[in-house]
Amino acid sequence: MKRLADIKLFVIVLIFNLIIITIPMLARGYITYILFRIFTFIVLAVAWNLVSGMTGHVSLGHGVFLGVGTYITAVMWQNGYNAMLGVLLGGLSAVIVALLLTPVFRLKGASLAIGTLALNLGMMSIFVNIKEFGGSGGLHLPIIPQADVITYYLMYVLAFCVFVLSFKIAYSRYGLAIKALSNEDAAQIIGMDTFRVKTGIFLFSALFFGLAGGINTLNTTFISPYTAFDVMWSVYPCFMAILGGIGTLVGPMVGAIAMTFFAEMTSLMVREIDRLIYGITLIILILLLPEGIVPRVQKVFMRAK
Repeated sequence: MKRLADIKLFVIVLIFNLIIITIPMLARGYITYILFRIFTFIVLAVAWNLVSGMTGHVSLGHGVFLGVGTYITAVMWQNGYNAMLGVLLGGLSAVIVALLLTPVFRLKGASLAIGTLALNLGMMSIFVNIKEFGGSGGLHLPIIPQADVITYYLMYVLAFCVFVLSFKIAYSRYGLAIKALSNEDAAQIIGMDTFRVKTGIFLFSALFFGLAGGINTLNTTFISPYTAFDVMWSVYPCFMAILGGIGTLVGPMVGAIAMTFFAEMTSLMVREIDRLIYGITLIILILLLPEGIVPRVQKVFMRAK
């Protein structure tokens, strides 16, 4: 029975991947763009959920790692280096920045949330004043032929990898250690090196944010500190995880899909009104669906049975 179930799962995954692979060949333009946005949000939501969803310590500064990956990739690409090398170095640079910020990871609860949120503003100020990175005027980037298709496949591979790895981590001994961080004091009493565990999962999460920022750069022609380090890049993953079900494996993916269509509906609005709607919607969701979409659906099915 188990072997039959594994075969069915393999066939489903294979068919799904074949559909994803053939879409750009059959339907270019808006559909490819929407799916690219979904893949991007899945990477961010799942990577953020590994830190904040599983440990219970909310980070509001992950957008810093995406911004670093964005800028390193852009500078490498603009100076004639291979674009993929720029993406990889962007991910590595995000990890290095996360290492430099490890003192922040010692914070807990609201202090961690506020401390990480301040990182966005601090990093934005740094890049605004670095002329080699374009300063406040930003950078204009060359155009890659068929950039939409190339970045579509790259982001899908990244989304697939982060989900599979998060699944493996969640059901490993390391995953149990990460979940134990929800009560960090108790974990320290039994001898766990909580700082080491927390730092490890932060670095892993930062890597995927940096890689996502790099791939996203290849699909645009202009970046600036105000867009690369926009605080919303730190808020979006939180919003998506809460929407789908924070701490679950599938919840962030569901939240990412819902977030994509929600963002498209509000994209024509004035920027400030757009953000006001996000805030109001988040408050309503916390009040009506505190556990998220996926846990609520699971409860409904259990009651039906």
